[in-house]
Parts: sequence; C-alpha cells; structure tokens
Amino acid sequence: MTGSALRAWLPRSFTAQLLSYTALLLLAMLVLATALSVSAARPSAEHMARTLNVVAHAAQQALQLQPRSGPNLPAELTDAGIFPVLPATSRQVRSVLPFPSALREILQQRLRRPVQLVAFADGETALWLPSSKPEQLAFGIRFEPARNPLAQSGIRVVVATAITLLLAAWLLARWLSRPLRRLSEALPGLAAGAAVPKLGAHAPVEVQALATALGDAMGRLRAQSIAREQTLAGISHDLRTPLMRMSVAAHM
Repeated sequence: MTGSALRAWLPRSFTAQLLSYTALLLLAMLVLATALSVSAARPSAEHMARTLNVVAHAAQQALQLQPRSGPNLPAELTDAGIFPVLPATSRQVRSVLPFPSALREILQQRLRRPVQLVAFADGETALWLPSSKPEQLAFGIRFEPARNPLAQSGIRVVVATAITLLLAAWLLARWLSRPLRRLSEALPGLAAGAAVPKLGAHAPVEVQALATALGDAMGRLRAQSIAREQTLAGISHDLRTPLMRMSVAAHM
C-alpha cells in the first residue's frame, strides 16, 4: 500500500486515527496470540495425553469387569470424564482448532486404537474410542471441562483488555485533542489581535509550541499591516500636497 493510498484510507480526525491505530495494534496482538497458541498446542496436548492415557487404561480395565448391557463405572472415572455410552445427539467432527486435533492424534498413537472427536448437543467436544477389537470396549473421554475454566477466563481477559484499551484510547485521544480544538477555535481572535489562549498544563509541548508560533506569526502580520497602512498614508499625504498646489494654480 502506497503512502497516498494509506493516507486516503486513514480517517482524518485525530481521535479516529488513534482508535484505528489501536485497533490495528489489537489485531496484531491477536495474530501473535494465535500464533503462540498454535505453537503451544502440541506440547499442551502431549501433557494432557499422558494423563488421559492412564485414565483410558483404567476405564478399559473397569469396563471389562462390567456387564456390556449396562456398565456402571466407578465414580472416580466418571468424575475424570469417562462416559460409556455415546449420546444419540452427538456427531463426529473434524476440529480446526490445533489443541483437540493434536490431542486426538497423540492419544491415538499412545493407545494404538482409533480415537474420534465428537461434539455434543451443547457444543462440547469430547474424545470417543470405538471398539476395534473384540477385547476392546468403546467409551468416551471428556477433556474440555478440565480446560474450559482457564480457556473461558482467558477469553474474558482478552475481551475485557480489548474493550478497556479501546476506551482508554478514545479518552486519551479526546484529552490530547482538546488543546488543538481550543487553538482552532481561538484562531479568528488571534487574527484580530487577541492573546494566545491558555491551553492548560496538560497540553503537549508540540501544541504549546504551535500556539506560540501562531501568536508570533499573527503579531508580525499585524505589525506589517500597520506599517503598510502608515506607509500608504504617508505616500498619499505626499502626493496630495503637490496635486493641491497644481489644482490651485490651474484655477488661478
């Protein structure tokens, strides 16, 4: 994008420009956070897969001791997220998120059996291990409840930070542009000879320097205008006297 195209794309007001730059900064931060999340997904998935591997082996052993018609899992395994029956409303999905995909792949390698990603009616994603051998029993593992509180709190922090940053940028832009508005409103008075308005102690140094420079420029213009008027008045007086004499002589 060329400089002229960028200038045409950017808004004209100071407040809108600052908000635009803040939004671009937030977008860059979001892209960076996404890249870091993708890079950290596989190590996190490997760490959780080690835990789920142990839970899966314990669930397999517990299910082998239960009747196939109605297995009754221990409360410890149920609390750990094991469910023996796949809900009828669930469906197999292919998640585009890096963590669930990496977790399914790693756990499939560790358990040496198929692992599927399934989604429940409420939107939760879980792991389903179908039976691929006669000695294997199908069961599922819920893994999102273990990380949902952290993920949800992280999303809330990101949203709250973005809103706070945009609000702070808007207030800061209004605060910084206030001296400029005062100076622009005082320009007609400066041209008429009024003093430079007080911009306040919080005004940026650049704005104060601009106000001082405008006051000096207006003072020089007024002095030049007065000098020009005095010069023209003197020339008019000098021209008027000989012309009056010539007029009187002509009448005589």
